[in-house]
Amino acid sequence: MNKYKNKPKRIYLDDHYYFVTVKTQLNKPIFKNHHNAKFFSLALMFLKNRGDFELAAGVLLPDHFHLLLLPIKKNISAIMHDLKSYTSQQINNQRRGILASPEQEGETGKGETGKGEAGSLTYGGKVELPSVWQRSFYYHIITTDLDFENHYNYIVYNPQKHGYVSNYDDWPWLWYKFFNNLRVNY
Repeated sequence: MNKYKNKPKRIYLDDHYYFVTVKTQLNKPIFKNHHNAKFFSLALMFLKNRGDFELAAGVLLPDHFHLLLLPIKKNISAIMHDLKSYTSQQINNQRRGILASPEQEGETGKGETGKGEAGSLTYGGKVELPSVWQRSFYYHIITTDLDFENHYNYIVYNPQKHGYVSNYDDWPWLWYKFFNNLRVNY
């Protein structure tokens, strides 16, 4: 039985910005790790530069991200799939490298115990790694200029709001550009 069968269909509108929030699995602070955050950043910029979307603002925090984007080549679901999938692949490749290291074997608990990284299991000698992302994502379609401005400012000031930095410009995983009188950074 499909537990998502009653899930409402996503709405796709041309020429509308979307505010998107995606959380990590179990709200784990996966992106406190600089390498993991870099994987996300590279994936985001690759998709943006490929022309999948126009990015107005985005922020990556240890356990979630927010984006304000205008889909161009793909719909919001396809964009989130690509971003989450690429980032997960890169993070899991890095995890496998750590798990495969003979020096790390005793520390990871891999081997006879059947356990690898915390929360992972081995099946037939292959380590199944824990998920990086929660299954779905939240989105809101921007409908007015004030709606855009509110969500834009929410993203830009998010690291400061959470107390990670005293000035939002000091957060390394923040992307924003100029819209009317709003701030610009990339």
